[in-house]
Amino acid sequence: MAWPIKLFVWRTRQYAQIFHYCLSPSQRQRFLLTPVPLSVSREKLESIKFKLLQLWIFKLIPWVRLVALTGTRAMDNARADDDIDLMIITAANRLWLTRLLLTCLLFPWLRRGKQIARRLCLNLWLDETALAITPQNLFTAHEICQAVPLYNQDKTYEKFIKANQWVKQYLANWTI
Repeated sequence: MAWPIKLFVWRTRQYAQIFHYCLSPSQRQRFLLTPVPLSVSREKLESIKFKLLQLWIFKLIPWVRLVALTGTRAMDNARADDDIDLMIITAANRLWLTRLLLTCLLFPWLRRGKQIARRLCLNLWLDETALAITPQNLFTAHEICQAVPLYNQDKTYEKFIKANQWVKQYLANWTI
């Protein structure tokens, strides 16, 4: 059966418009909403063009395993007044202690009140023993796939992706 590629491209664009994303050709290929992988050549995703606080603050706490950029900045679709969304994965049984320490250390840069532009939003916290994300739907799959690792200790990002292989049900073309 020939897959209607135009339908997949249209569905992908419609989904992206919900979030006001203007997908580049490589992003359209990477996030193409198709039930099976399609072999189409694609560009490599551009690397992140900024360094987040040089990541030195995150390295101060030995239990931080992964810091990943998420949201509009991960998709290179941020406006000047957007915040910087981050996902943090911690060592086993260290989530709450790490969260307390990072919140204290990063307080001057955190989003609060009306101070949002270019402020940090630590919006997803995981313990390395519980990496599988629920609910399993298109929105969550897209959030997982668009995460860009900034600091990755002990291949935690790879373990996170392995624990969430269900995303292939929604984004069959997506690869690390």
